[in-house]
Amino acid sequence: MNALAERLPPFMRRMDPAVVTAFACILLLLFLGSLYSSNFLSPEYLLQQLKVASFLGIIATGMMLVILLGQIDLSLPWVVSVGAMMSSAVAGLGDVGAAIAIPFGIFCGVLIGLVNGVGVAYLRIPSMIMTLATNAVAQGLMVVYTGGFSPQDSASPAARYLATGFIIPTVPNSVICWAVVGAAAVFLMTRTTFGRSIYGIGNRERAAYLSGINTRRVVMIVFAISGGLAAFGGVGCLDVGLCLIDGGLLLLAFALQPVAHQPVDVRLLFGCKSRRGCRRDDHDIGCPGRLPLLLCPRPRRSVRDR
Repeated sequence: MNALAERLPPFMRRMDPAVVTAFACILLLLFLGSLYSSNFLSPEYLLQQLKVASFLGIIATGMMLVILLGQIDLSLPWVVSVGAMMSSAVAGLGDVGAAIAIPFGIFCGVLIGLVNGVGVAYLRIPSMIMTLATNAVAQGLMVVYTGGFSPQDSASPAARYLATGFIIPTVPNSVICWAVVGAAAVFLMTRTTFGRSIYGIGNRERAAYLSGINTRRVVMIVFAISGGLAAFGGVGCLDVGLCLIDGGLLLLAFALQPVAHQPVDVRLLFGCKSRRGCRRDDHDIGCPGRLPLLLCPRPRRSVRDR
């Protein structure tokens, strides 16, 4: 197996097997779908699926940050709905309402995320219980707001343009938003001290706290980001037909619950050159933000070295 890997080109050796497997599964699904229907690979159908996947990807970005903390956010289904419904409600108040519709929807999601963050970080309520309760409260508030009937509001022109418009020909605006959010998440996690703090807390919160990280503030901010991205996804999917999918997103969040409690190999994430531990030069070169070596364990010494 090692000899076969050495024969591969350098760029293929650097690929993550999990990512390669995921893309292989996508290609397999596309192939099987083309056997079922000749229109499955049509540009129109693929473009529609890409629009839907864009806002799901934005929502999943917030969930990814929460999972890296070792937590879970089960309030996403109705945070998505709250963002969509509040944005469309404000859009019906006139020109001013249409101008602030998207920011207001995102603001509502951030507020719900802050409630989750305060409950998890400061009140020490388990995230599964806190976020599930918040999801139920948000659902109840929306039922009270609508009176139990289907909302009669409509999306603002900006939200429609965001979901179905084209700034670049043949490239939907939703895909551009997904790319921007994804690039910002990559930069946050790889080039900032805040991103390294998320990795550290997910690996061991006590060690992160003893190293000087304000763990409670980081957890609260991450939940607020997750809520804001979920609401933004809800605002964008108003014209795509993906909102109010309570059951599907909640089941997905439950499926991710075991993943949220898997330990993160913080040694590799902080730029260490092997899983055996970090040397001081590894820390100086590969650990942006100058985090203490406590988060990057040194290799154990053998009896002979002692």
